Amino acid sequence: MIKRPSRQISEFREPSKNWLDKNEVHNIELHEFLVQQISSCPTRTFSSYPDLNKSYKLLSDFLSVPIDQLYIGNGSDAIIKSVFENFVTTSDAIFFRTPTFAMYEIYSVYFQASAINFSYQFDIYSYDFSWDYELFETSILRKKPAIIFLANPDSPTGSYFSEDYMVRLLLIAKKVQSIVCIDAVYDSFAPTPLDYRRLSKEFDNFIIIYSASKSWGLAGIRLGFSIAAPKLNYKLHRSRPMYKIGSLQSFIFDQILQNEDMRKSTIAKVCSNKQKIETGIRETKTKVVDTVGNFILFEDHPFVSQSLSSTSVIRNAWDSGPMKGLARISVSADMDCQSIIETFEKNSEVKID
Repeated sequence: MIKRPSRQISEFREPSKNWLDKNEVHNIELHEFLVQQISSCPTRTFSSYPDLNKSYKLLSDFLSVPIDQLYIGNGSDAIIKSVFENFVTTSDAIFFRTPTFAMYEIYSVYFQASAINFSYQFDIYSYDFSWDYELFETSILRKKPAIIFLANPDSPTGSYFSEDYMVRLLLIAKKVQSIVCIDAVYDSFAPTPLDYRRLSKEFDNFIIIYSASKSWGLAGIRLGFSIAAPKLNYKLHRSRPMYKIGSLQSFIFDQILQNEDMRKSTIAKVCSNKQKIETGIRETKTKVVDTVGNFILFEDHPFVSQSLSSTSVIRNAWDSGPMKGLARISVSADMDCQSIIETFEKNSEVKID
C-alpha cells in the first residue's frame, strides 16, 4: 500500500532547487499579493475562531451554486475522508483506478471497506494510458460499490474522460445506488471543464471535489470545496468538525475568491508554460505522454533525469506498474522553461552504454 509522508523522517527538498515533483504551482505575483493581504489583515484573525459565512457566500457567488450544495474543507483530502465517514460502512466495495491519489486506498483500509482497483495499462507504441471501460461498467452493476472514486483528470497518469462519459457512468451507478465522487483538483486544466451545475442538478448520486492547491497555487494553505445535491450534501456535513478551516485559511480563501484576474492568470500561465515545454521536449524526439494537468510525463532517459535533478527535484524511477520507465516534471506559473528545454536538447541524444 502507498504510504503517507512520515512524521519522523523529513521529506527534505533542497531549497535552492526547483521543486517540480509534487505538482505544486508557484506563482510569485499571487504569493506576493497574499503576503500583502495577510500583513494588513485584522489581528483578531490569528486569535479568533473562524466565521465561514462570508467564505460560503463568496464561494456560492463564484460557482453560482446555492450554499446548501457546498462544503468547505481542509483540502480535498479532508472532504474525501468525510465521504468515507458518512457513506461507507464495513465491507462496502470502493472502486477506483490505479495508480491514482493514494488516500482512496488508505481510507478504504482504515474504514474496513473492500478496495477494488482497476489498473491502467500503458501502451509503449501509442505511448498512452488506457483502462478497461467495459470491465469497469459491468463491475459496477455486479459489485454495487458504495462509492466510485474517479480523479478526472487523474494523476499521475494525466488521463481524462469527457462529460458525456461522466453522465454515462452516473446513469450506470444510479441503477445500483452507487455514489460517484469526482476528484476534480486538475479540472481547471482540462480542455472542457465539467459542468458541475448541470451534473449536481441532474444527479443525486454525484459529488465533485475541488482544491485550491493546483490551479490556484495554494497547496500550503490546505483549502478544498465540494458540490453535491442538497440531500447528499446534508449527509456529508453530518461529521464535519466544529471549524472546518481556520480564520487565516478563510481570510486567504476570501481574497482569492474576490480576485478573478489572479485566479485566471495563474491557470493561463501554467497552461502556456506546459505547451512551451512540451513542444520543446518533443522537438528533441523524446517521447511525451499526452496528459491533462499541470505536469509533463516523458520517457525516463537517465542522462536527462540526472541533469534535471542537478537543478530541480523531479519525480521518476517508478519501479513497477504502468508508470515504469516514465519521469514527470510539474509545471508552474513561474519557471524557467528555456533551461528545461535546453536540458533535453543537450542530453536526450546521449547514448546509453
